[in-house]
Amino acid sequence: MGDILLDKALAIDGWMSPVELDWLARVASSSNKILEIGSYKGRSTRALCDNAKGTVTAVDPWAGPYITDNESVLFDQAKSWDECQRNLAGVENLTIFRGYFEDFCKQNTESYFDFVFIDGDHRYDSVIRDIYASLKLLKLGGILSGHDYTHPDWPG
Repeated sequence: MGDILLDKALAIDGWMSPVELDWLARVASSSNKILEIGSYKGRSTRALCDNAKGTVTAVDPWAGPYITDNESVLFDQAKSWDECQRNLAGVENLTIFRGYFEDFCKQNTESYFDFVFIDGDHRYDSVIRDIYASLKLLKLGGILSGHDYTHPDWPG
């Protein structure tokens, strides 16, 4: 493996720690096709793209309020869209699907991703749906991972 590139990712606002970004980058460096569910402002997306052996597909609605389990609004997703576009400008190995993961799955039914990273809707029922849908898109022997699974704000 070559050098891991994280400078641009670390300059982007987000909740992913440098250690987590490093792990994503290292997995990306040996992955041909990567699927990221949830991109926010592009911090993890940038780490994936800058280190990917192949291509990255990022899926996020970038629309409306992001609601927590207790129905409070955490942030407005639509406001992060412009910032995400700026943060990922010029990235050539990225395809963006601006929409919900369930809509992406309706259009993509083949198992062809080596690595699927789930960091979208953190509410329990949504995470379960994302995991099951991701398994259908994952190549045999591929890696399925996620973020915030031990975070106290997202029980279950």
